Amino acid sequence: MYKERSDFMQLTRYKYIAHRGLHNKDINFLENTIEAFENAIKNEYAIELDVQLTKDEQIIVFHDYNLKRMTNKDIYVKDLTLNELKNIPLNNASSTIPTLDEVLKLVDGKVPLLIEIKNEGMVSKLEDKLIDILKKYNGEFMLESFNPFVVRYLKKKTNYFCGILVCKVYNNLKGKIVGTLFKLLLLLNILNVDFIAYKFKDLDKRVMDRISKKKIPLYLWTIDNGEDFKKASKCSNGVIFENILPK
Repeated sequence: MYKERSDFMQLTRYKYIAHRGLHNKDINFLENTIEAFENAIKNEYAIELDVQLTKDEQIIVFHDYNLKRMTNKDIYVKDLTLNELKNIPLNNASSTIPTLDEVLKLVDGKVPLLIEIKNEGMVSKLEDKLIDILKKYNGEFMLESFNPFVVRYLKKKTNYFCGILVCKVYNNLKGKIVGTLFKLLLLLNILNVDFIAYKFKDLDKRVMDRISKKKIPLYLWTIDNGEDFKKASKCSNGVIFENILPK
């Protein structure tokens, strides 16, 4: 059984977590931008964000591996340097992709961070660089990834709070293996994760019962309507939301 952890304070005092910053249809802030993060801080929400490496091994805050959805340019992040990325504006905005350093300087401990590590390849390079950056950061944060090897690596090298992202449908063999292991609860035992971030629409009573028996904190993503928000708030430690404002 997972023990109750009295030191688990990273996000527990912040029930609501703005997915990729506070952005929605009624404002002109795009996801994972400085403006969206400023808006989340202003409204006192914790922030979820995504990190990955550029061609010249700089950590940026951006979700997709390809730029097309956010810039209309069909190029992969890994094929561009930071300077090249900085010269590509995001859709219908003057914003550009921020670095993790820029985001951490802005947030500066004002609200907690939930950092998703985007890495489906070899583990170590991105993770080591992230660890070095976070050593100098005084704010509260937790780390998460879909990749169990990333989580295992971080758990071995740090005492950071680390969680596994889970959903029912995966688009590759590694993901299908992860999903199967999670259903059998073997993954939680292997990784000894500090929390689970589960896709709300994939949640069912059997999964909830299994998680409840483990007594492990549960965060639900991504909530984008009022009805789901009410349900998710009642059965989780934290709600990761977008396109709505918590009430």
